[in-house]
Amino acid sequence: MQITYLIVRFGASGDHAWVREPLVMEAGDFRFEVPVGFKTDFASIPQAVRSLIPQLGKWTAGAVAHDYMYWCGESLGFTQKKADDTFLKLMEDAGVKWWRRQAIHKALRIGGWCAWNKHRKDGHTFDNALNQ
Repeated sequence: MQITYLIVRFGASGDHAWVREPLVMEAGDFRFEVPVGFKTDFASIPQAVRSLIPQLGKWTAGAVAHDYMYWCGESLGFTQKKADDTFLKLMEDAGVKWWRRQAIHKALRIGGWCAWNKHRKDGHTFDNALNQ
């Protein structure tokens, strides 16, 4: 569940944004905060399917939280599966249609390992989430 509003400042190209106010999210008994200054590209939806699932929608705040979970990884206690499943719960709480949240979740479970592993290889943690 989204506790606070998502407030961002877009970059000049419009393909990414920075969180301007803390984004507080809750999924079940798990509560966390995406800090001011975190950079996101929202939902990384391939261009070919954006007519079915656009980059922005009811899932946008959850997508920003998911980016943060992927960035911080184990330094905040996340595994890739926990991050993906938390995003699924956040989408459900936001009222995203069942088929959309399932499609997004399945895509993450199939292809998200690439982004997850890149963040691990690059040494991304909670400590450097704002210096990206």
